[in-house]
Amino acid sequence: MTDNTQALVSAVIVTCRRPVDILERAVRSVLAQTHPHMELLVVNDAPEEKELEASVRAMLESFHDERITYLVHEKNAGACKARNTGIHASHGSFVALLDDDDEWLPEKTTRQLTGFTSPEVGLVYSQYYDVENGQKRLYVSGRKSGDLLPDLLWKNCVGGCSMPMMRREVFDTCGYFDERFRSAQDYDMWIRIARHYQMVCVDEPLILRHVQSVCITGNNAAKKQGFDLFMEKYADLYVGHNDALNYRYMDRTKTWLARGCFKDAAETWKKALKAKAFSKYNVLFPAKGLAKYVLKGRRKTHGS
Repeated sequence: MTDNTQALVSAVIVTCRRPVDILERAVRSVLAQTHPHMELLVVNDAPEEKELEASVRAMLESFHDERITYLVHEKNAGACKARNTGIHASHGSFVALLDDDDEWLPEKTTRQLTGFTSPEVGLVYSQYYDVENGQKRLYVSGRKSGDLLPDLLWKNCVGGCSMPMMRREVFDTCGYFDERFRSAQDYDMWIRIARHYQMVCVDEPLILRHVQSVCITGNNAAKKQGFDLFMEKYADLYVGHNDALNYRYMDRTKTWLARGCFKDAAETWKKALKAKAFSKYNVLFPAKGLAKYVLKGRRKTHGS
């Protein structure tokens, strides 16, 4: 087994208009890692927020920790560009990303390093907790290891950017984050890595994902752009995989119905039926989406 106990791990946090106290929580979780060889790169993608930028700088300097590097974009360039900035500036043999509103549990880095048992393993991911309104819920996104490309055709079983750790070399092999994406950037990256490398799951929760009421996942325009670009970019992978294609489009139909985006729902519903006219998802997912939409309307009516 490969010994990675002495390896330098680069943690990259991208921040954009996040309140300083929330960003500080993420920073502390990196500095508290039990793995002794860490560096932290914080990339600020909101330089126009002068007062906030100064507050972020002061907060980071207050740690008096030479492991921290603070980078500020000249102008807002988007999350993908900011992640790429951090990765390019890093020095570690392994890279792990952390969204500025999430946290790592202390053993995250140590435990994930044990998953890199051979050069064929390019990414190691973990289970995580969703935290919303003070309530913590275990989220099981996947427990598989090996060739995950077939599974990733169905859904993002790895999770968001805060979840995995990658070998640094995967970015040279697979490319960096695709800066065209306004959402689904993580999913796109995992697909590309899975085409070249094995993936390993550490079957324990090691991340706290804080669910926010306002975030990119709540932006319908960004969500649609990312989904449409993803399906166009990987159309070749779905040839001969009509079951997965049907699932992807019908799952998105469910999302649009739940959000009341009926025009977008009709568009993806037609594509789902074209992929496979008879499928359990063709009934199940629209029913779930409509049920969520109705329930949300009732909650608003009752003021809850």
